[in-house]
Amino acid sequence: MLDIFEIGAAVVFVAIAAEVCFSAIREISRFRVARQRRDLELNVFQAKAETLIQFEQQRREQAAQTWVGKRKFRIIDKAVENASGSICSFQLVPHDGKSIPPFRAGQYLTFVLRVPGRGVVVRCYSISSSPGNRAFYQVSVKKLAPHRDADGQEVPTASGFMHNLAVGDIVDVIAPTGAFALDEISEKPLVLIGGGVGITPLMSMLHQVAEATQIRQTHLFYCARNKDDQIWSRQLQEMAELHPQIHVTMVLSQATDEASTTSRHLSIKTLQEQLGSTNYQFYVCGPSGLMEKIIPGLYDWGVPKADVNYEAFNQDLLKALRSRLQESQGAACGVRFSRSAQLLNWQEGDGTVLELAEAGNIKIPVGCRAGNCGTCVTTLKEGRVEYLRPPGFKPETGTCLACVAFPVGDIVVDA
Repeated sequence: MLDIFEIGAAVVFVAIAAEVCFSAIREISRFRVARQRRDLELNVFQAKAETLIQFEQQRREQAAQTWVGKRKFRIIDKAVENASGSICSFQLVPHDGKSIPPFRAGQYLTFVLRVPGRGVVVRCYSISSSPGNRAFYQVSVKKLAPHRDADGQEVPTASGFMHNLAVGDIVDVIAPTGAFALDEISEKPLVLIGGGVGITPLMSMLHQVAEATQIRQTHLFYCARNKDDQIWSRQLQEMAELHPQIHVTMVLSQATDEASTTSRHLSIKTLQEQLGSTNYQFYVCGPSGLMEKIIPGLYDWGVPKADVNYEAFNQDLLKALRSRLQESQGAACGVRFSRSAQLLNWQEGDGTVLELAEAGNIKIPVGCRAGNCGTCVTTLKEGRVEYLRPPGFKPETGTCLACVAFPVGDIVVDA
């Protein structure tokens, strides 16, 4: 029979043994948590490394395989994308049968079109296919109504010419380019805001997000007048269902069916309510009304300018944004066109160097009028110019893109 001292010693032993066991369990748990944390960090590091390697490989391939000047492409497929018939997609492959270089999501192709009644017209159309698709390029084009010239004659549009093309037709294309390209390296979540046909470069970005090894939270706000004008609505819904990191919000300004929400326009308040913070990279592409409201609104909300990216294929839109975003107006100055031997006074309301030249009947070759195609490159002999945003086409030192350049003090250009 155990005496009181033996019982006490046994209790102490059991307590010590229990403490040792519990300490061992705690150490094992800490070890497992640390190992899981290290494994998670390793997976994140590996995903980052894969992204960087793929990005660098894509850059090298694009530099090695790109072409200079025009290259002939053949249309292999044409599809009407919406119920109203206003937007068509064209799939293009090189007519020479060779491979196509990669591109960055958000970039565009420049088309040199021979439009009956207008001659050569240069237009830029965003690539809407996935950067991972190396079989063809796809562009999606909205047909614009023809306008009338000063004599009342109808002027055909480049988009109307494109819509009349058929499978098998050949077009002249300049290689992919553009500064409105997805930042593949950043880990910040994304907000893509598209209006109408402005969804096209964002669709390419969505494809890249869906196919990437790195999970990146992405919110798409797609604005259209009504369901007849929408494109890829089913495809967008399927992408959101298959990829939990993709969130799609449709905004219809002229909703007509009972199932739709009340007619509305996208606002900064809507973004604030759904996003909750400014910790995103924003990419915006759409009509003037949308962009003139959203882009200044993002700045007013506190989004850093470095995180606000936008694409504009319209000179009037760039002017409107400049007037909204500038803290002060540019000072009046003189612009000397040396070849034409003219000195014109410039004020803020006169617009770009190109617009000032056209007002003085000075001819400068022009294409897209949005700083994307490079047709208007002009030698800058003296002074300097500024751009509202980095142009899609990068001019060489000593030159400027007249269609989007604003003089900063007196300048001399070779025109």
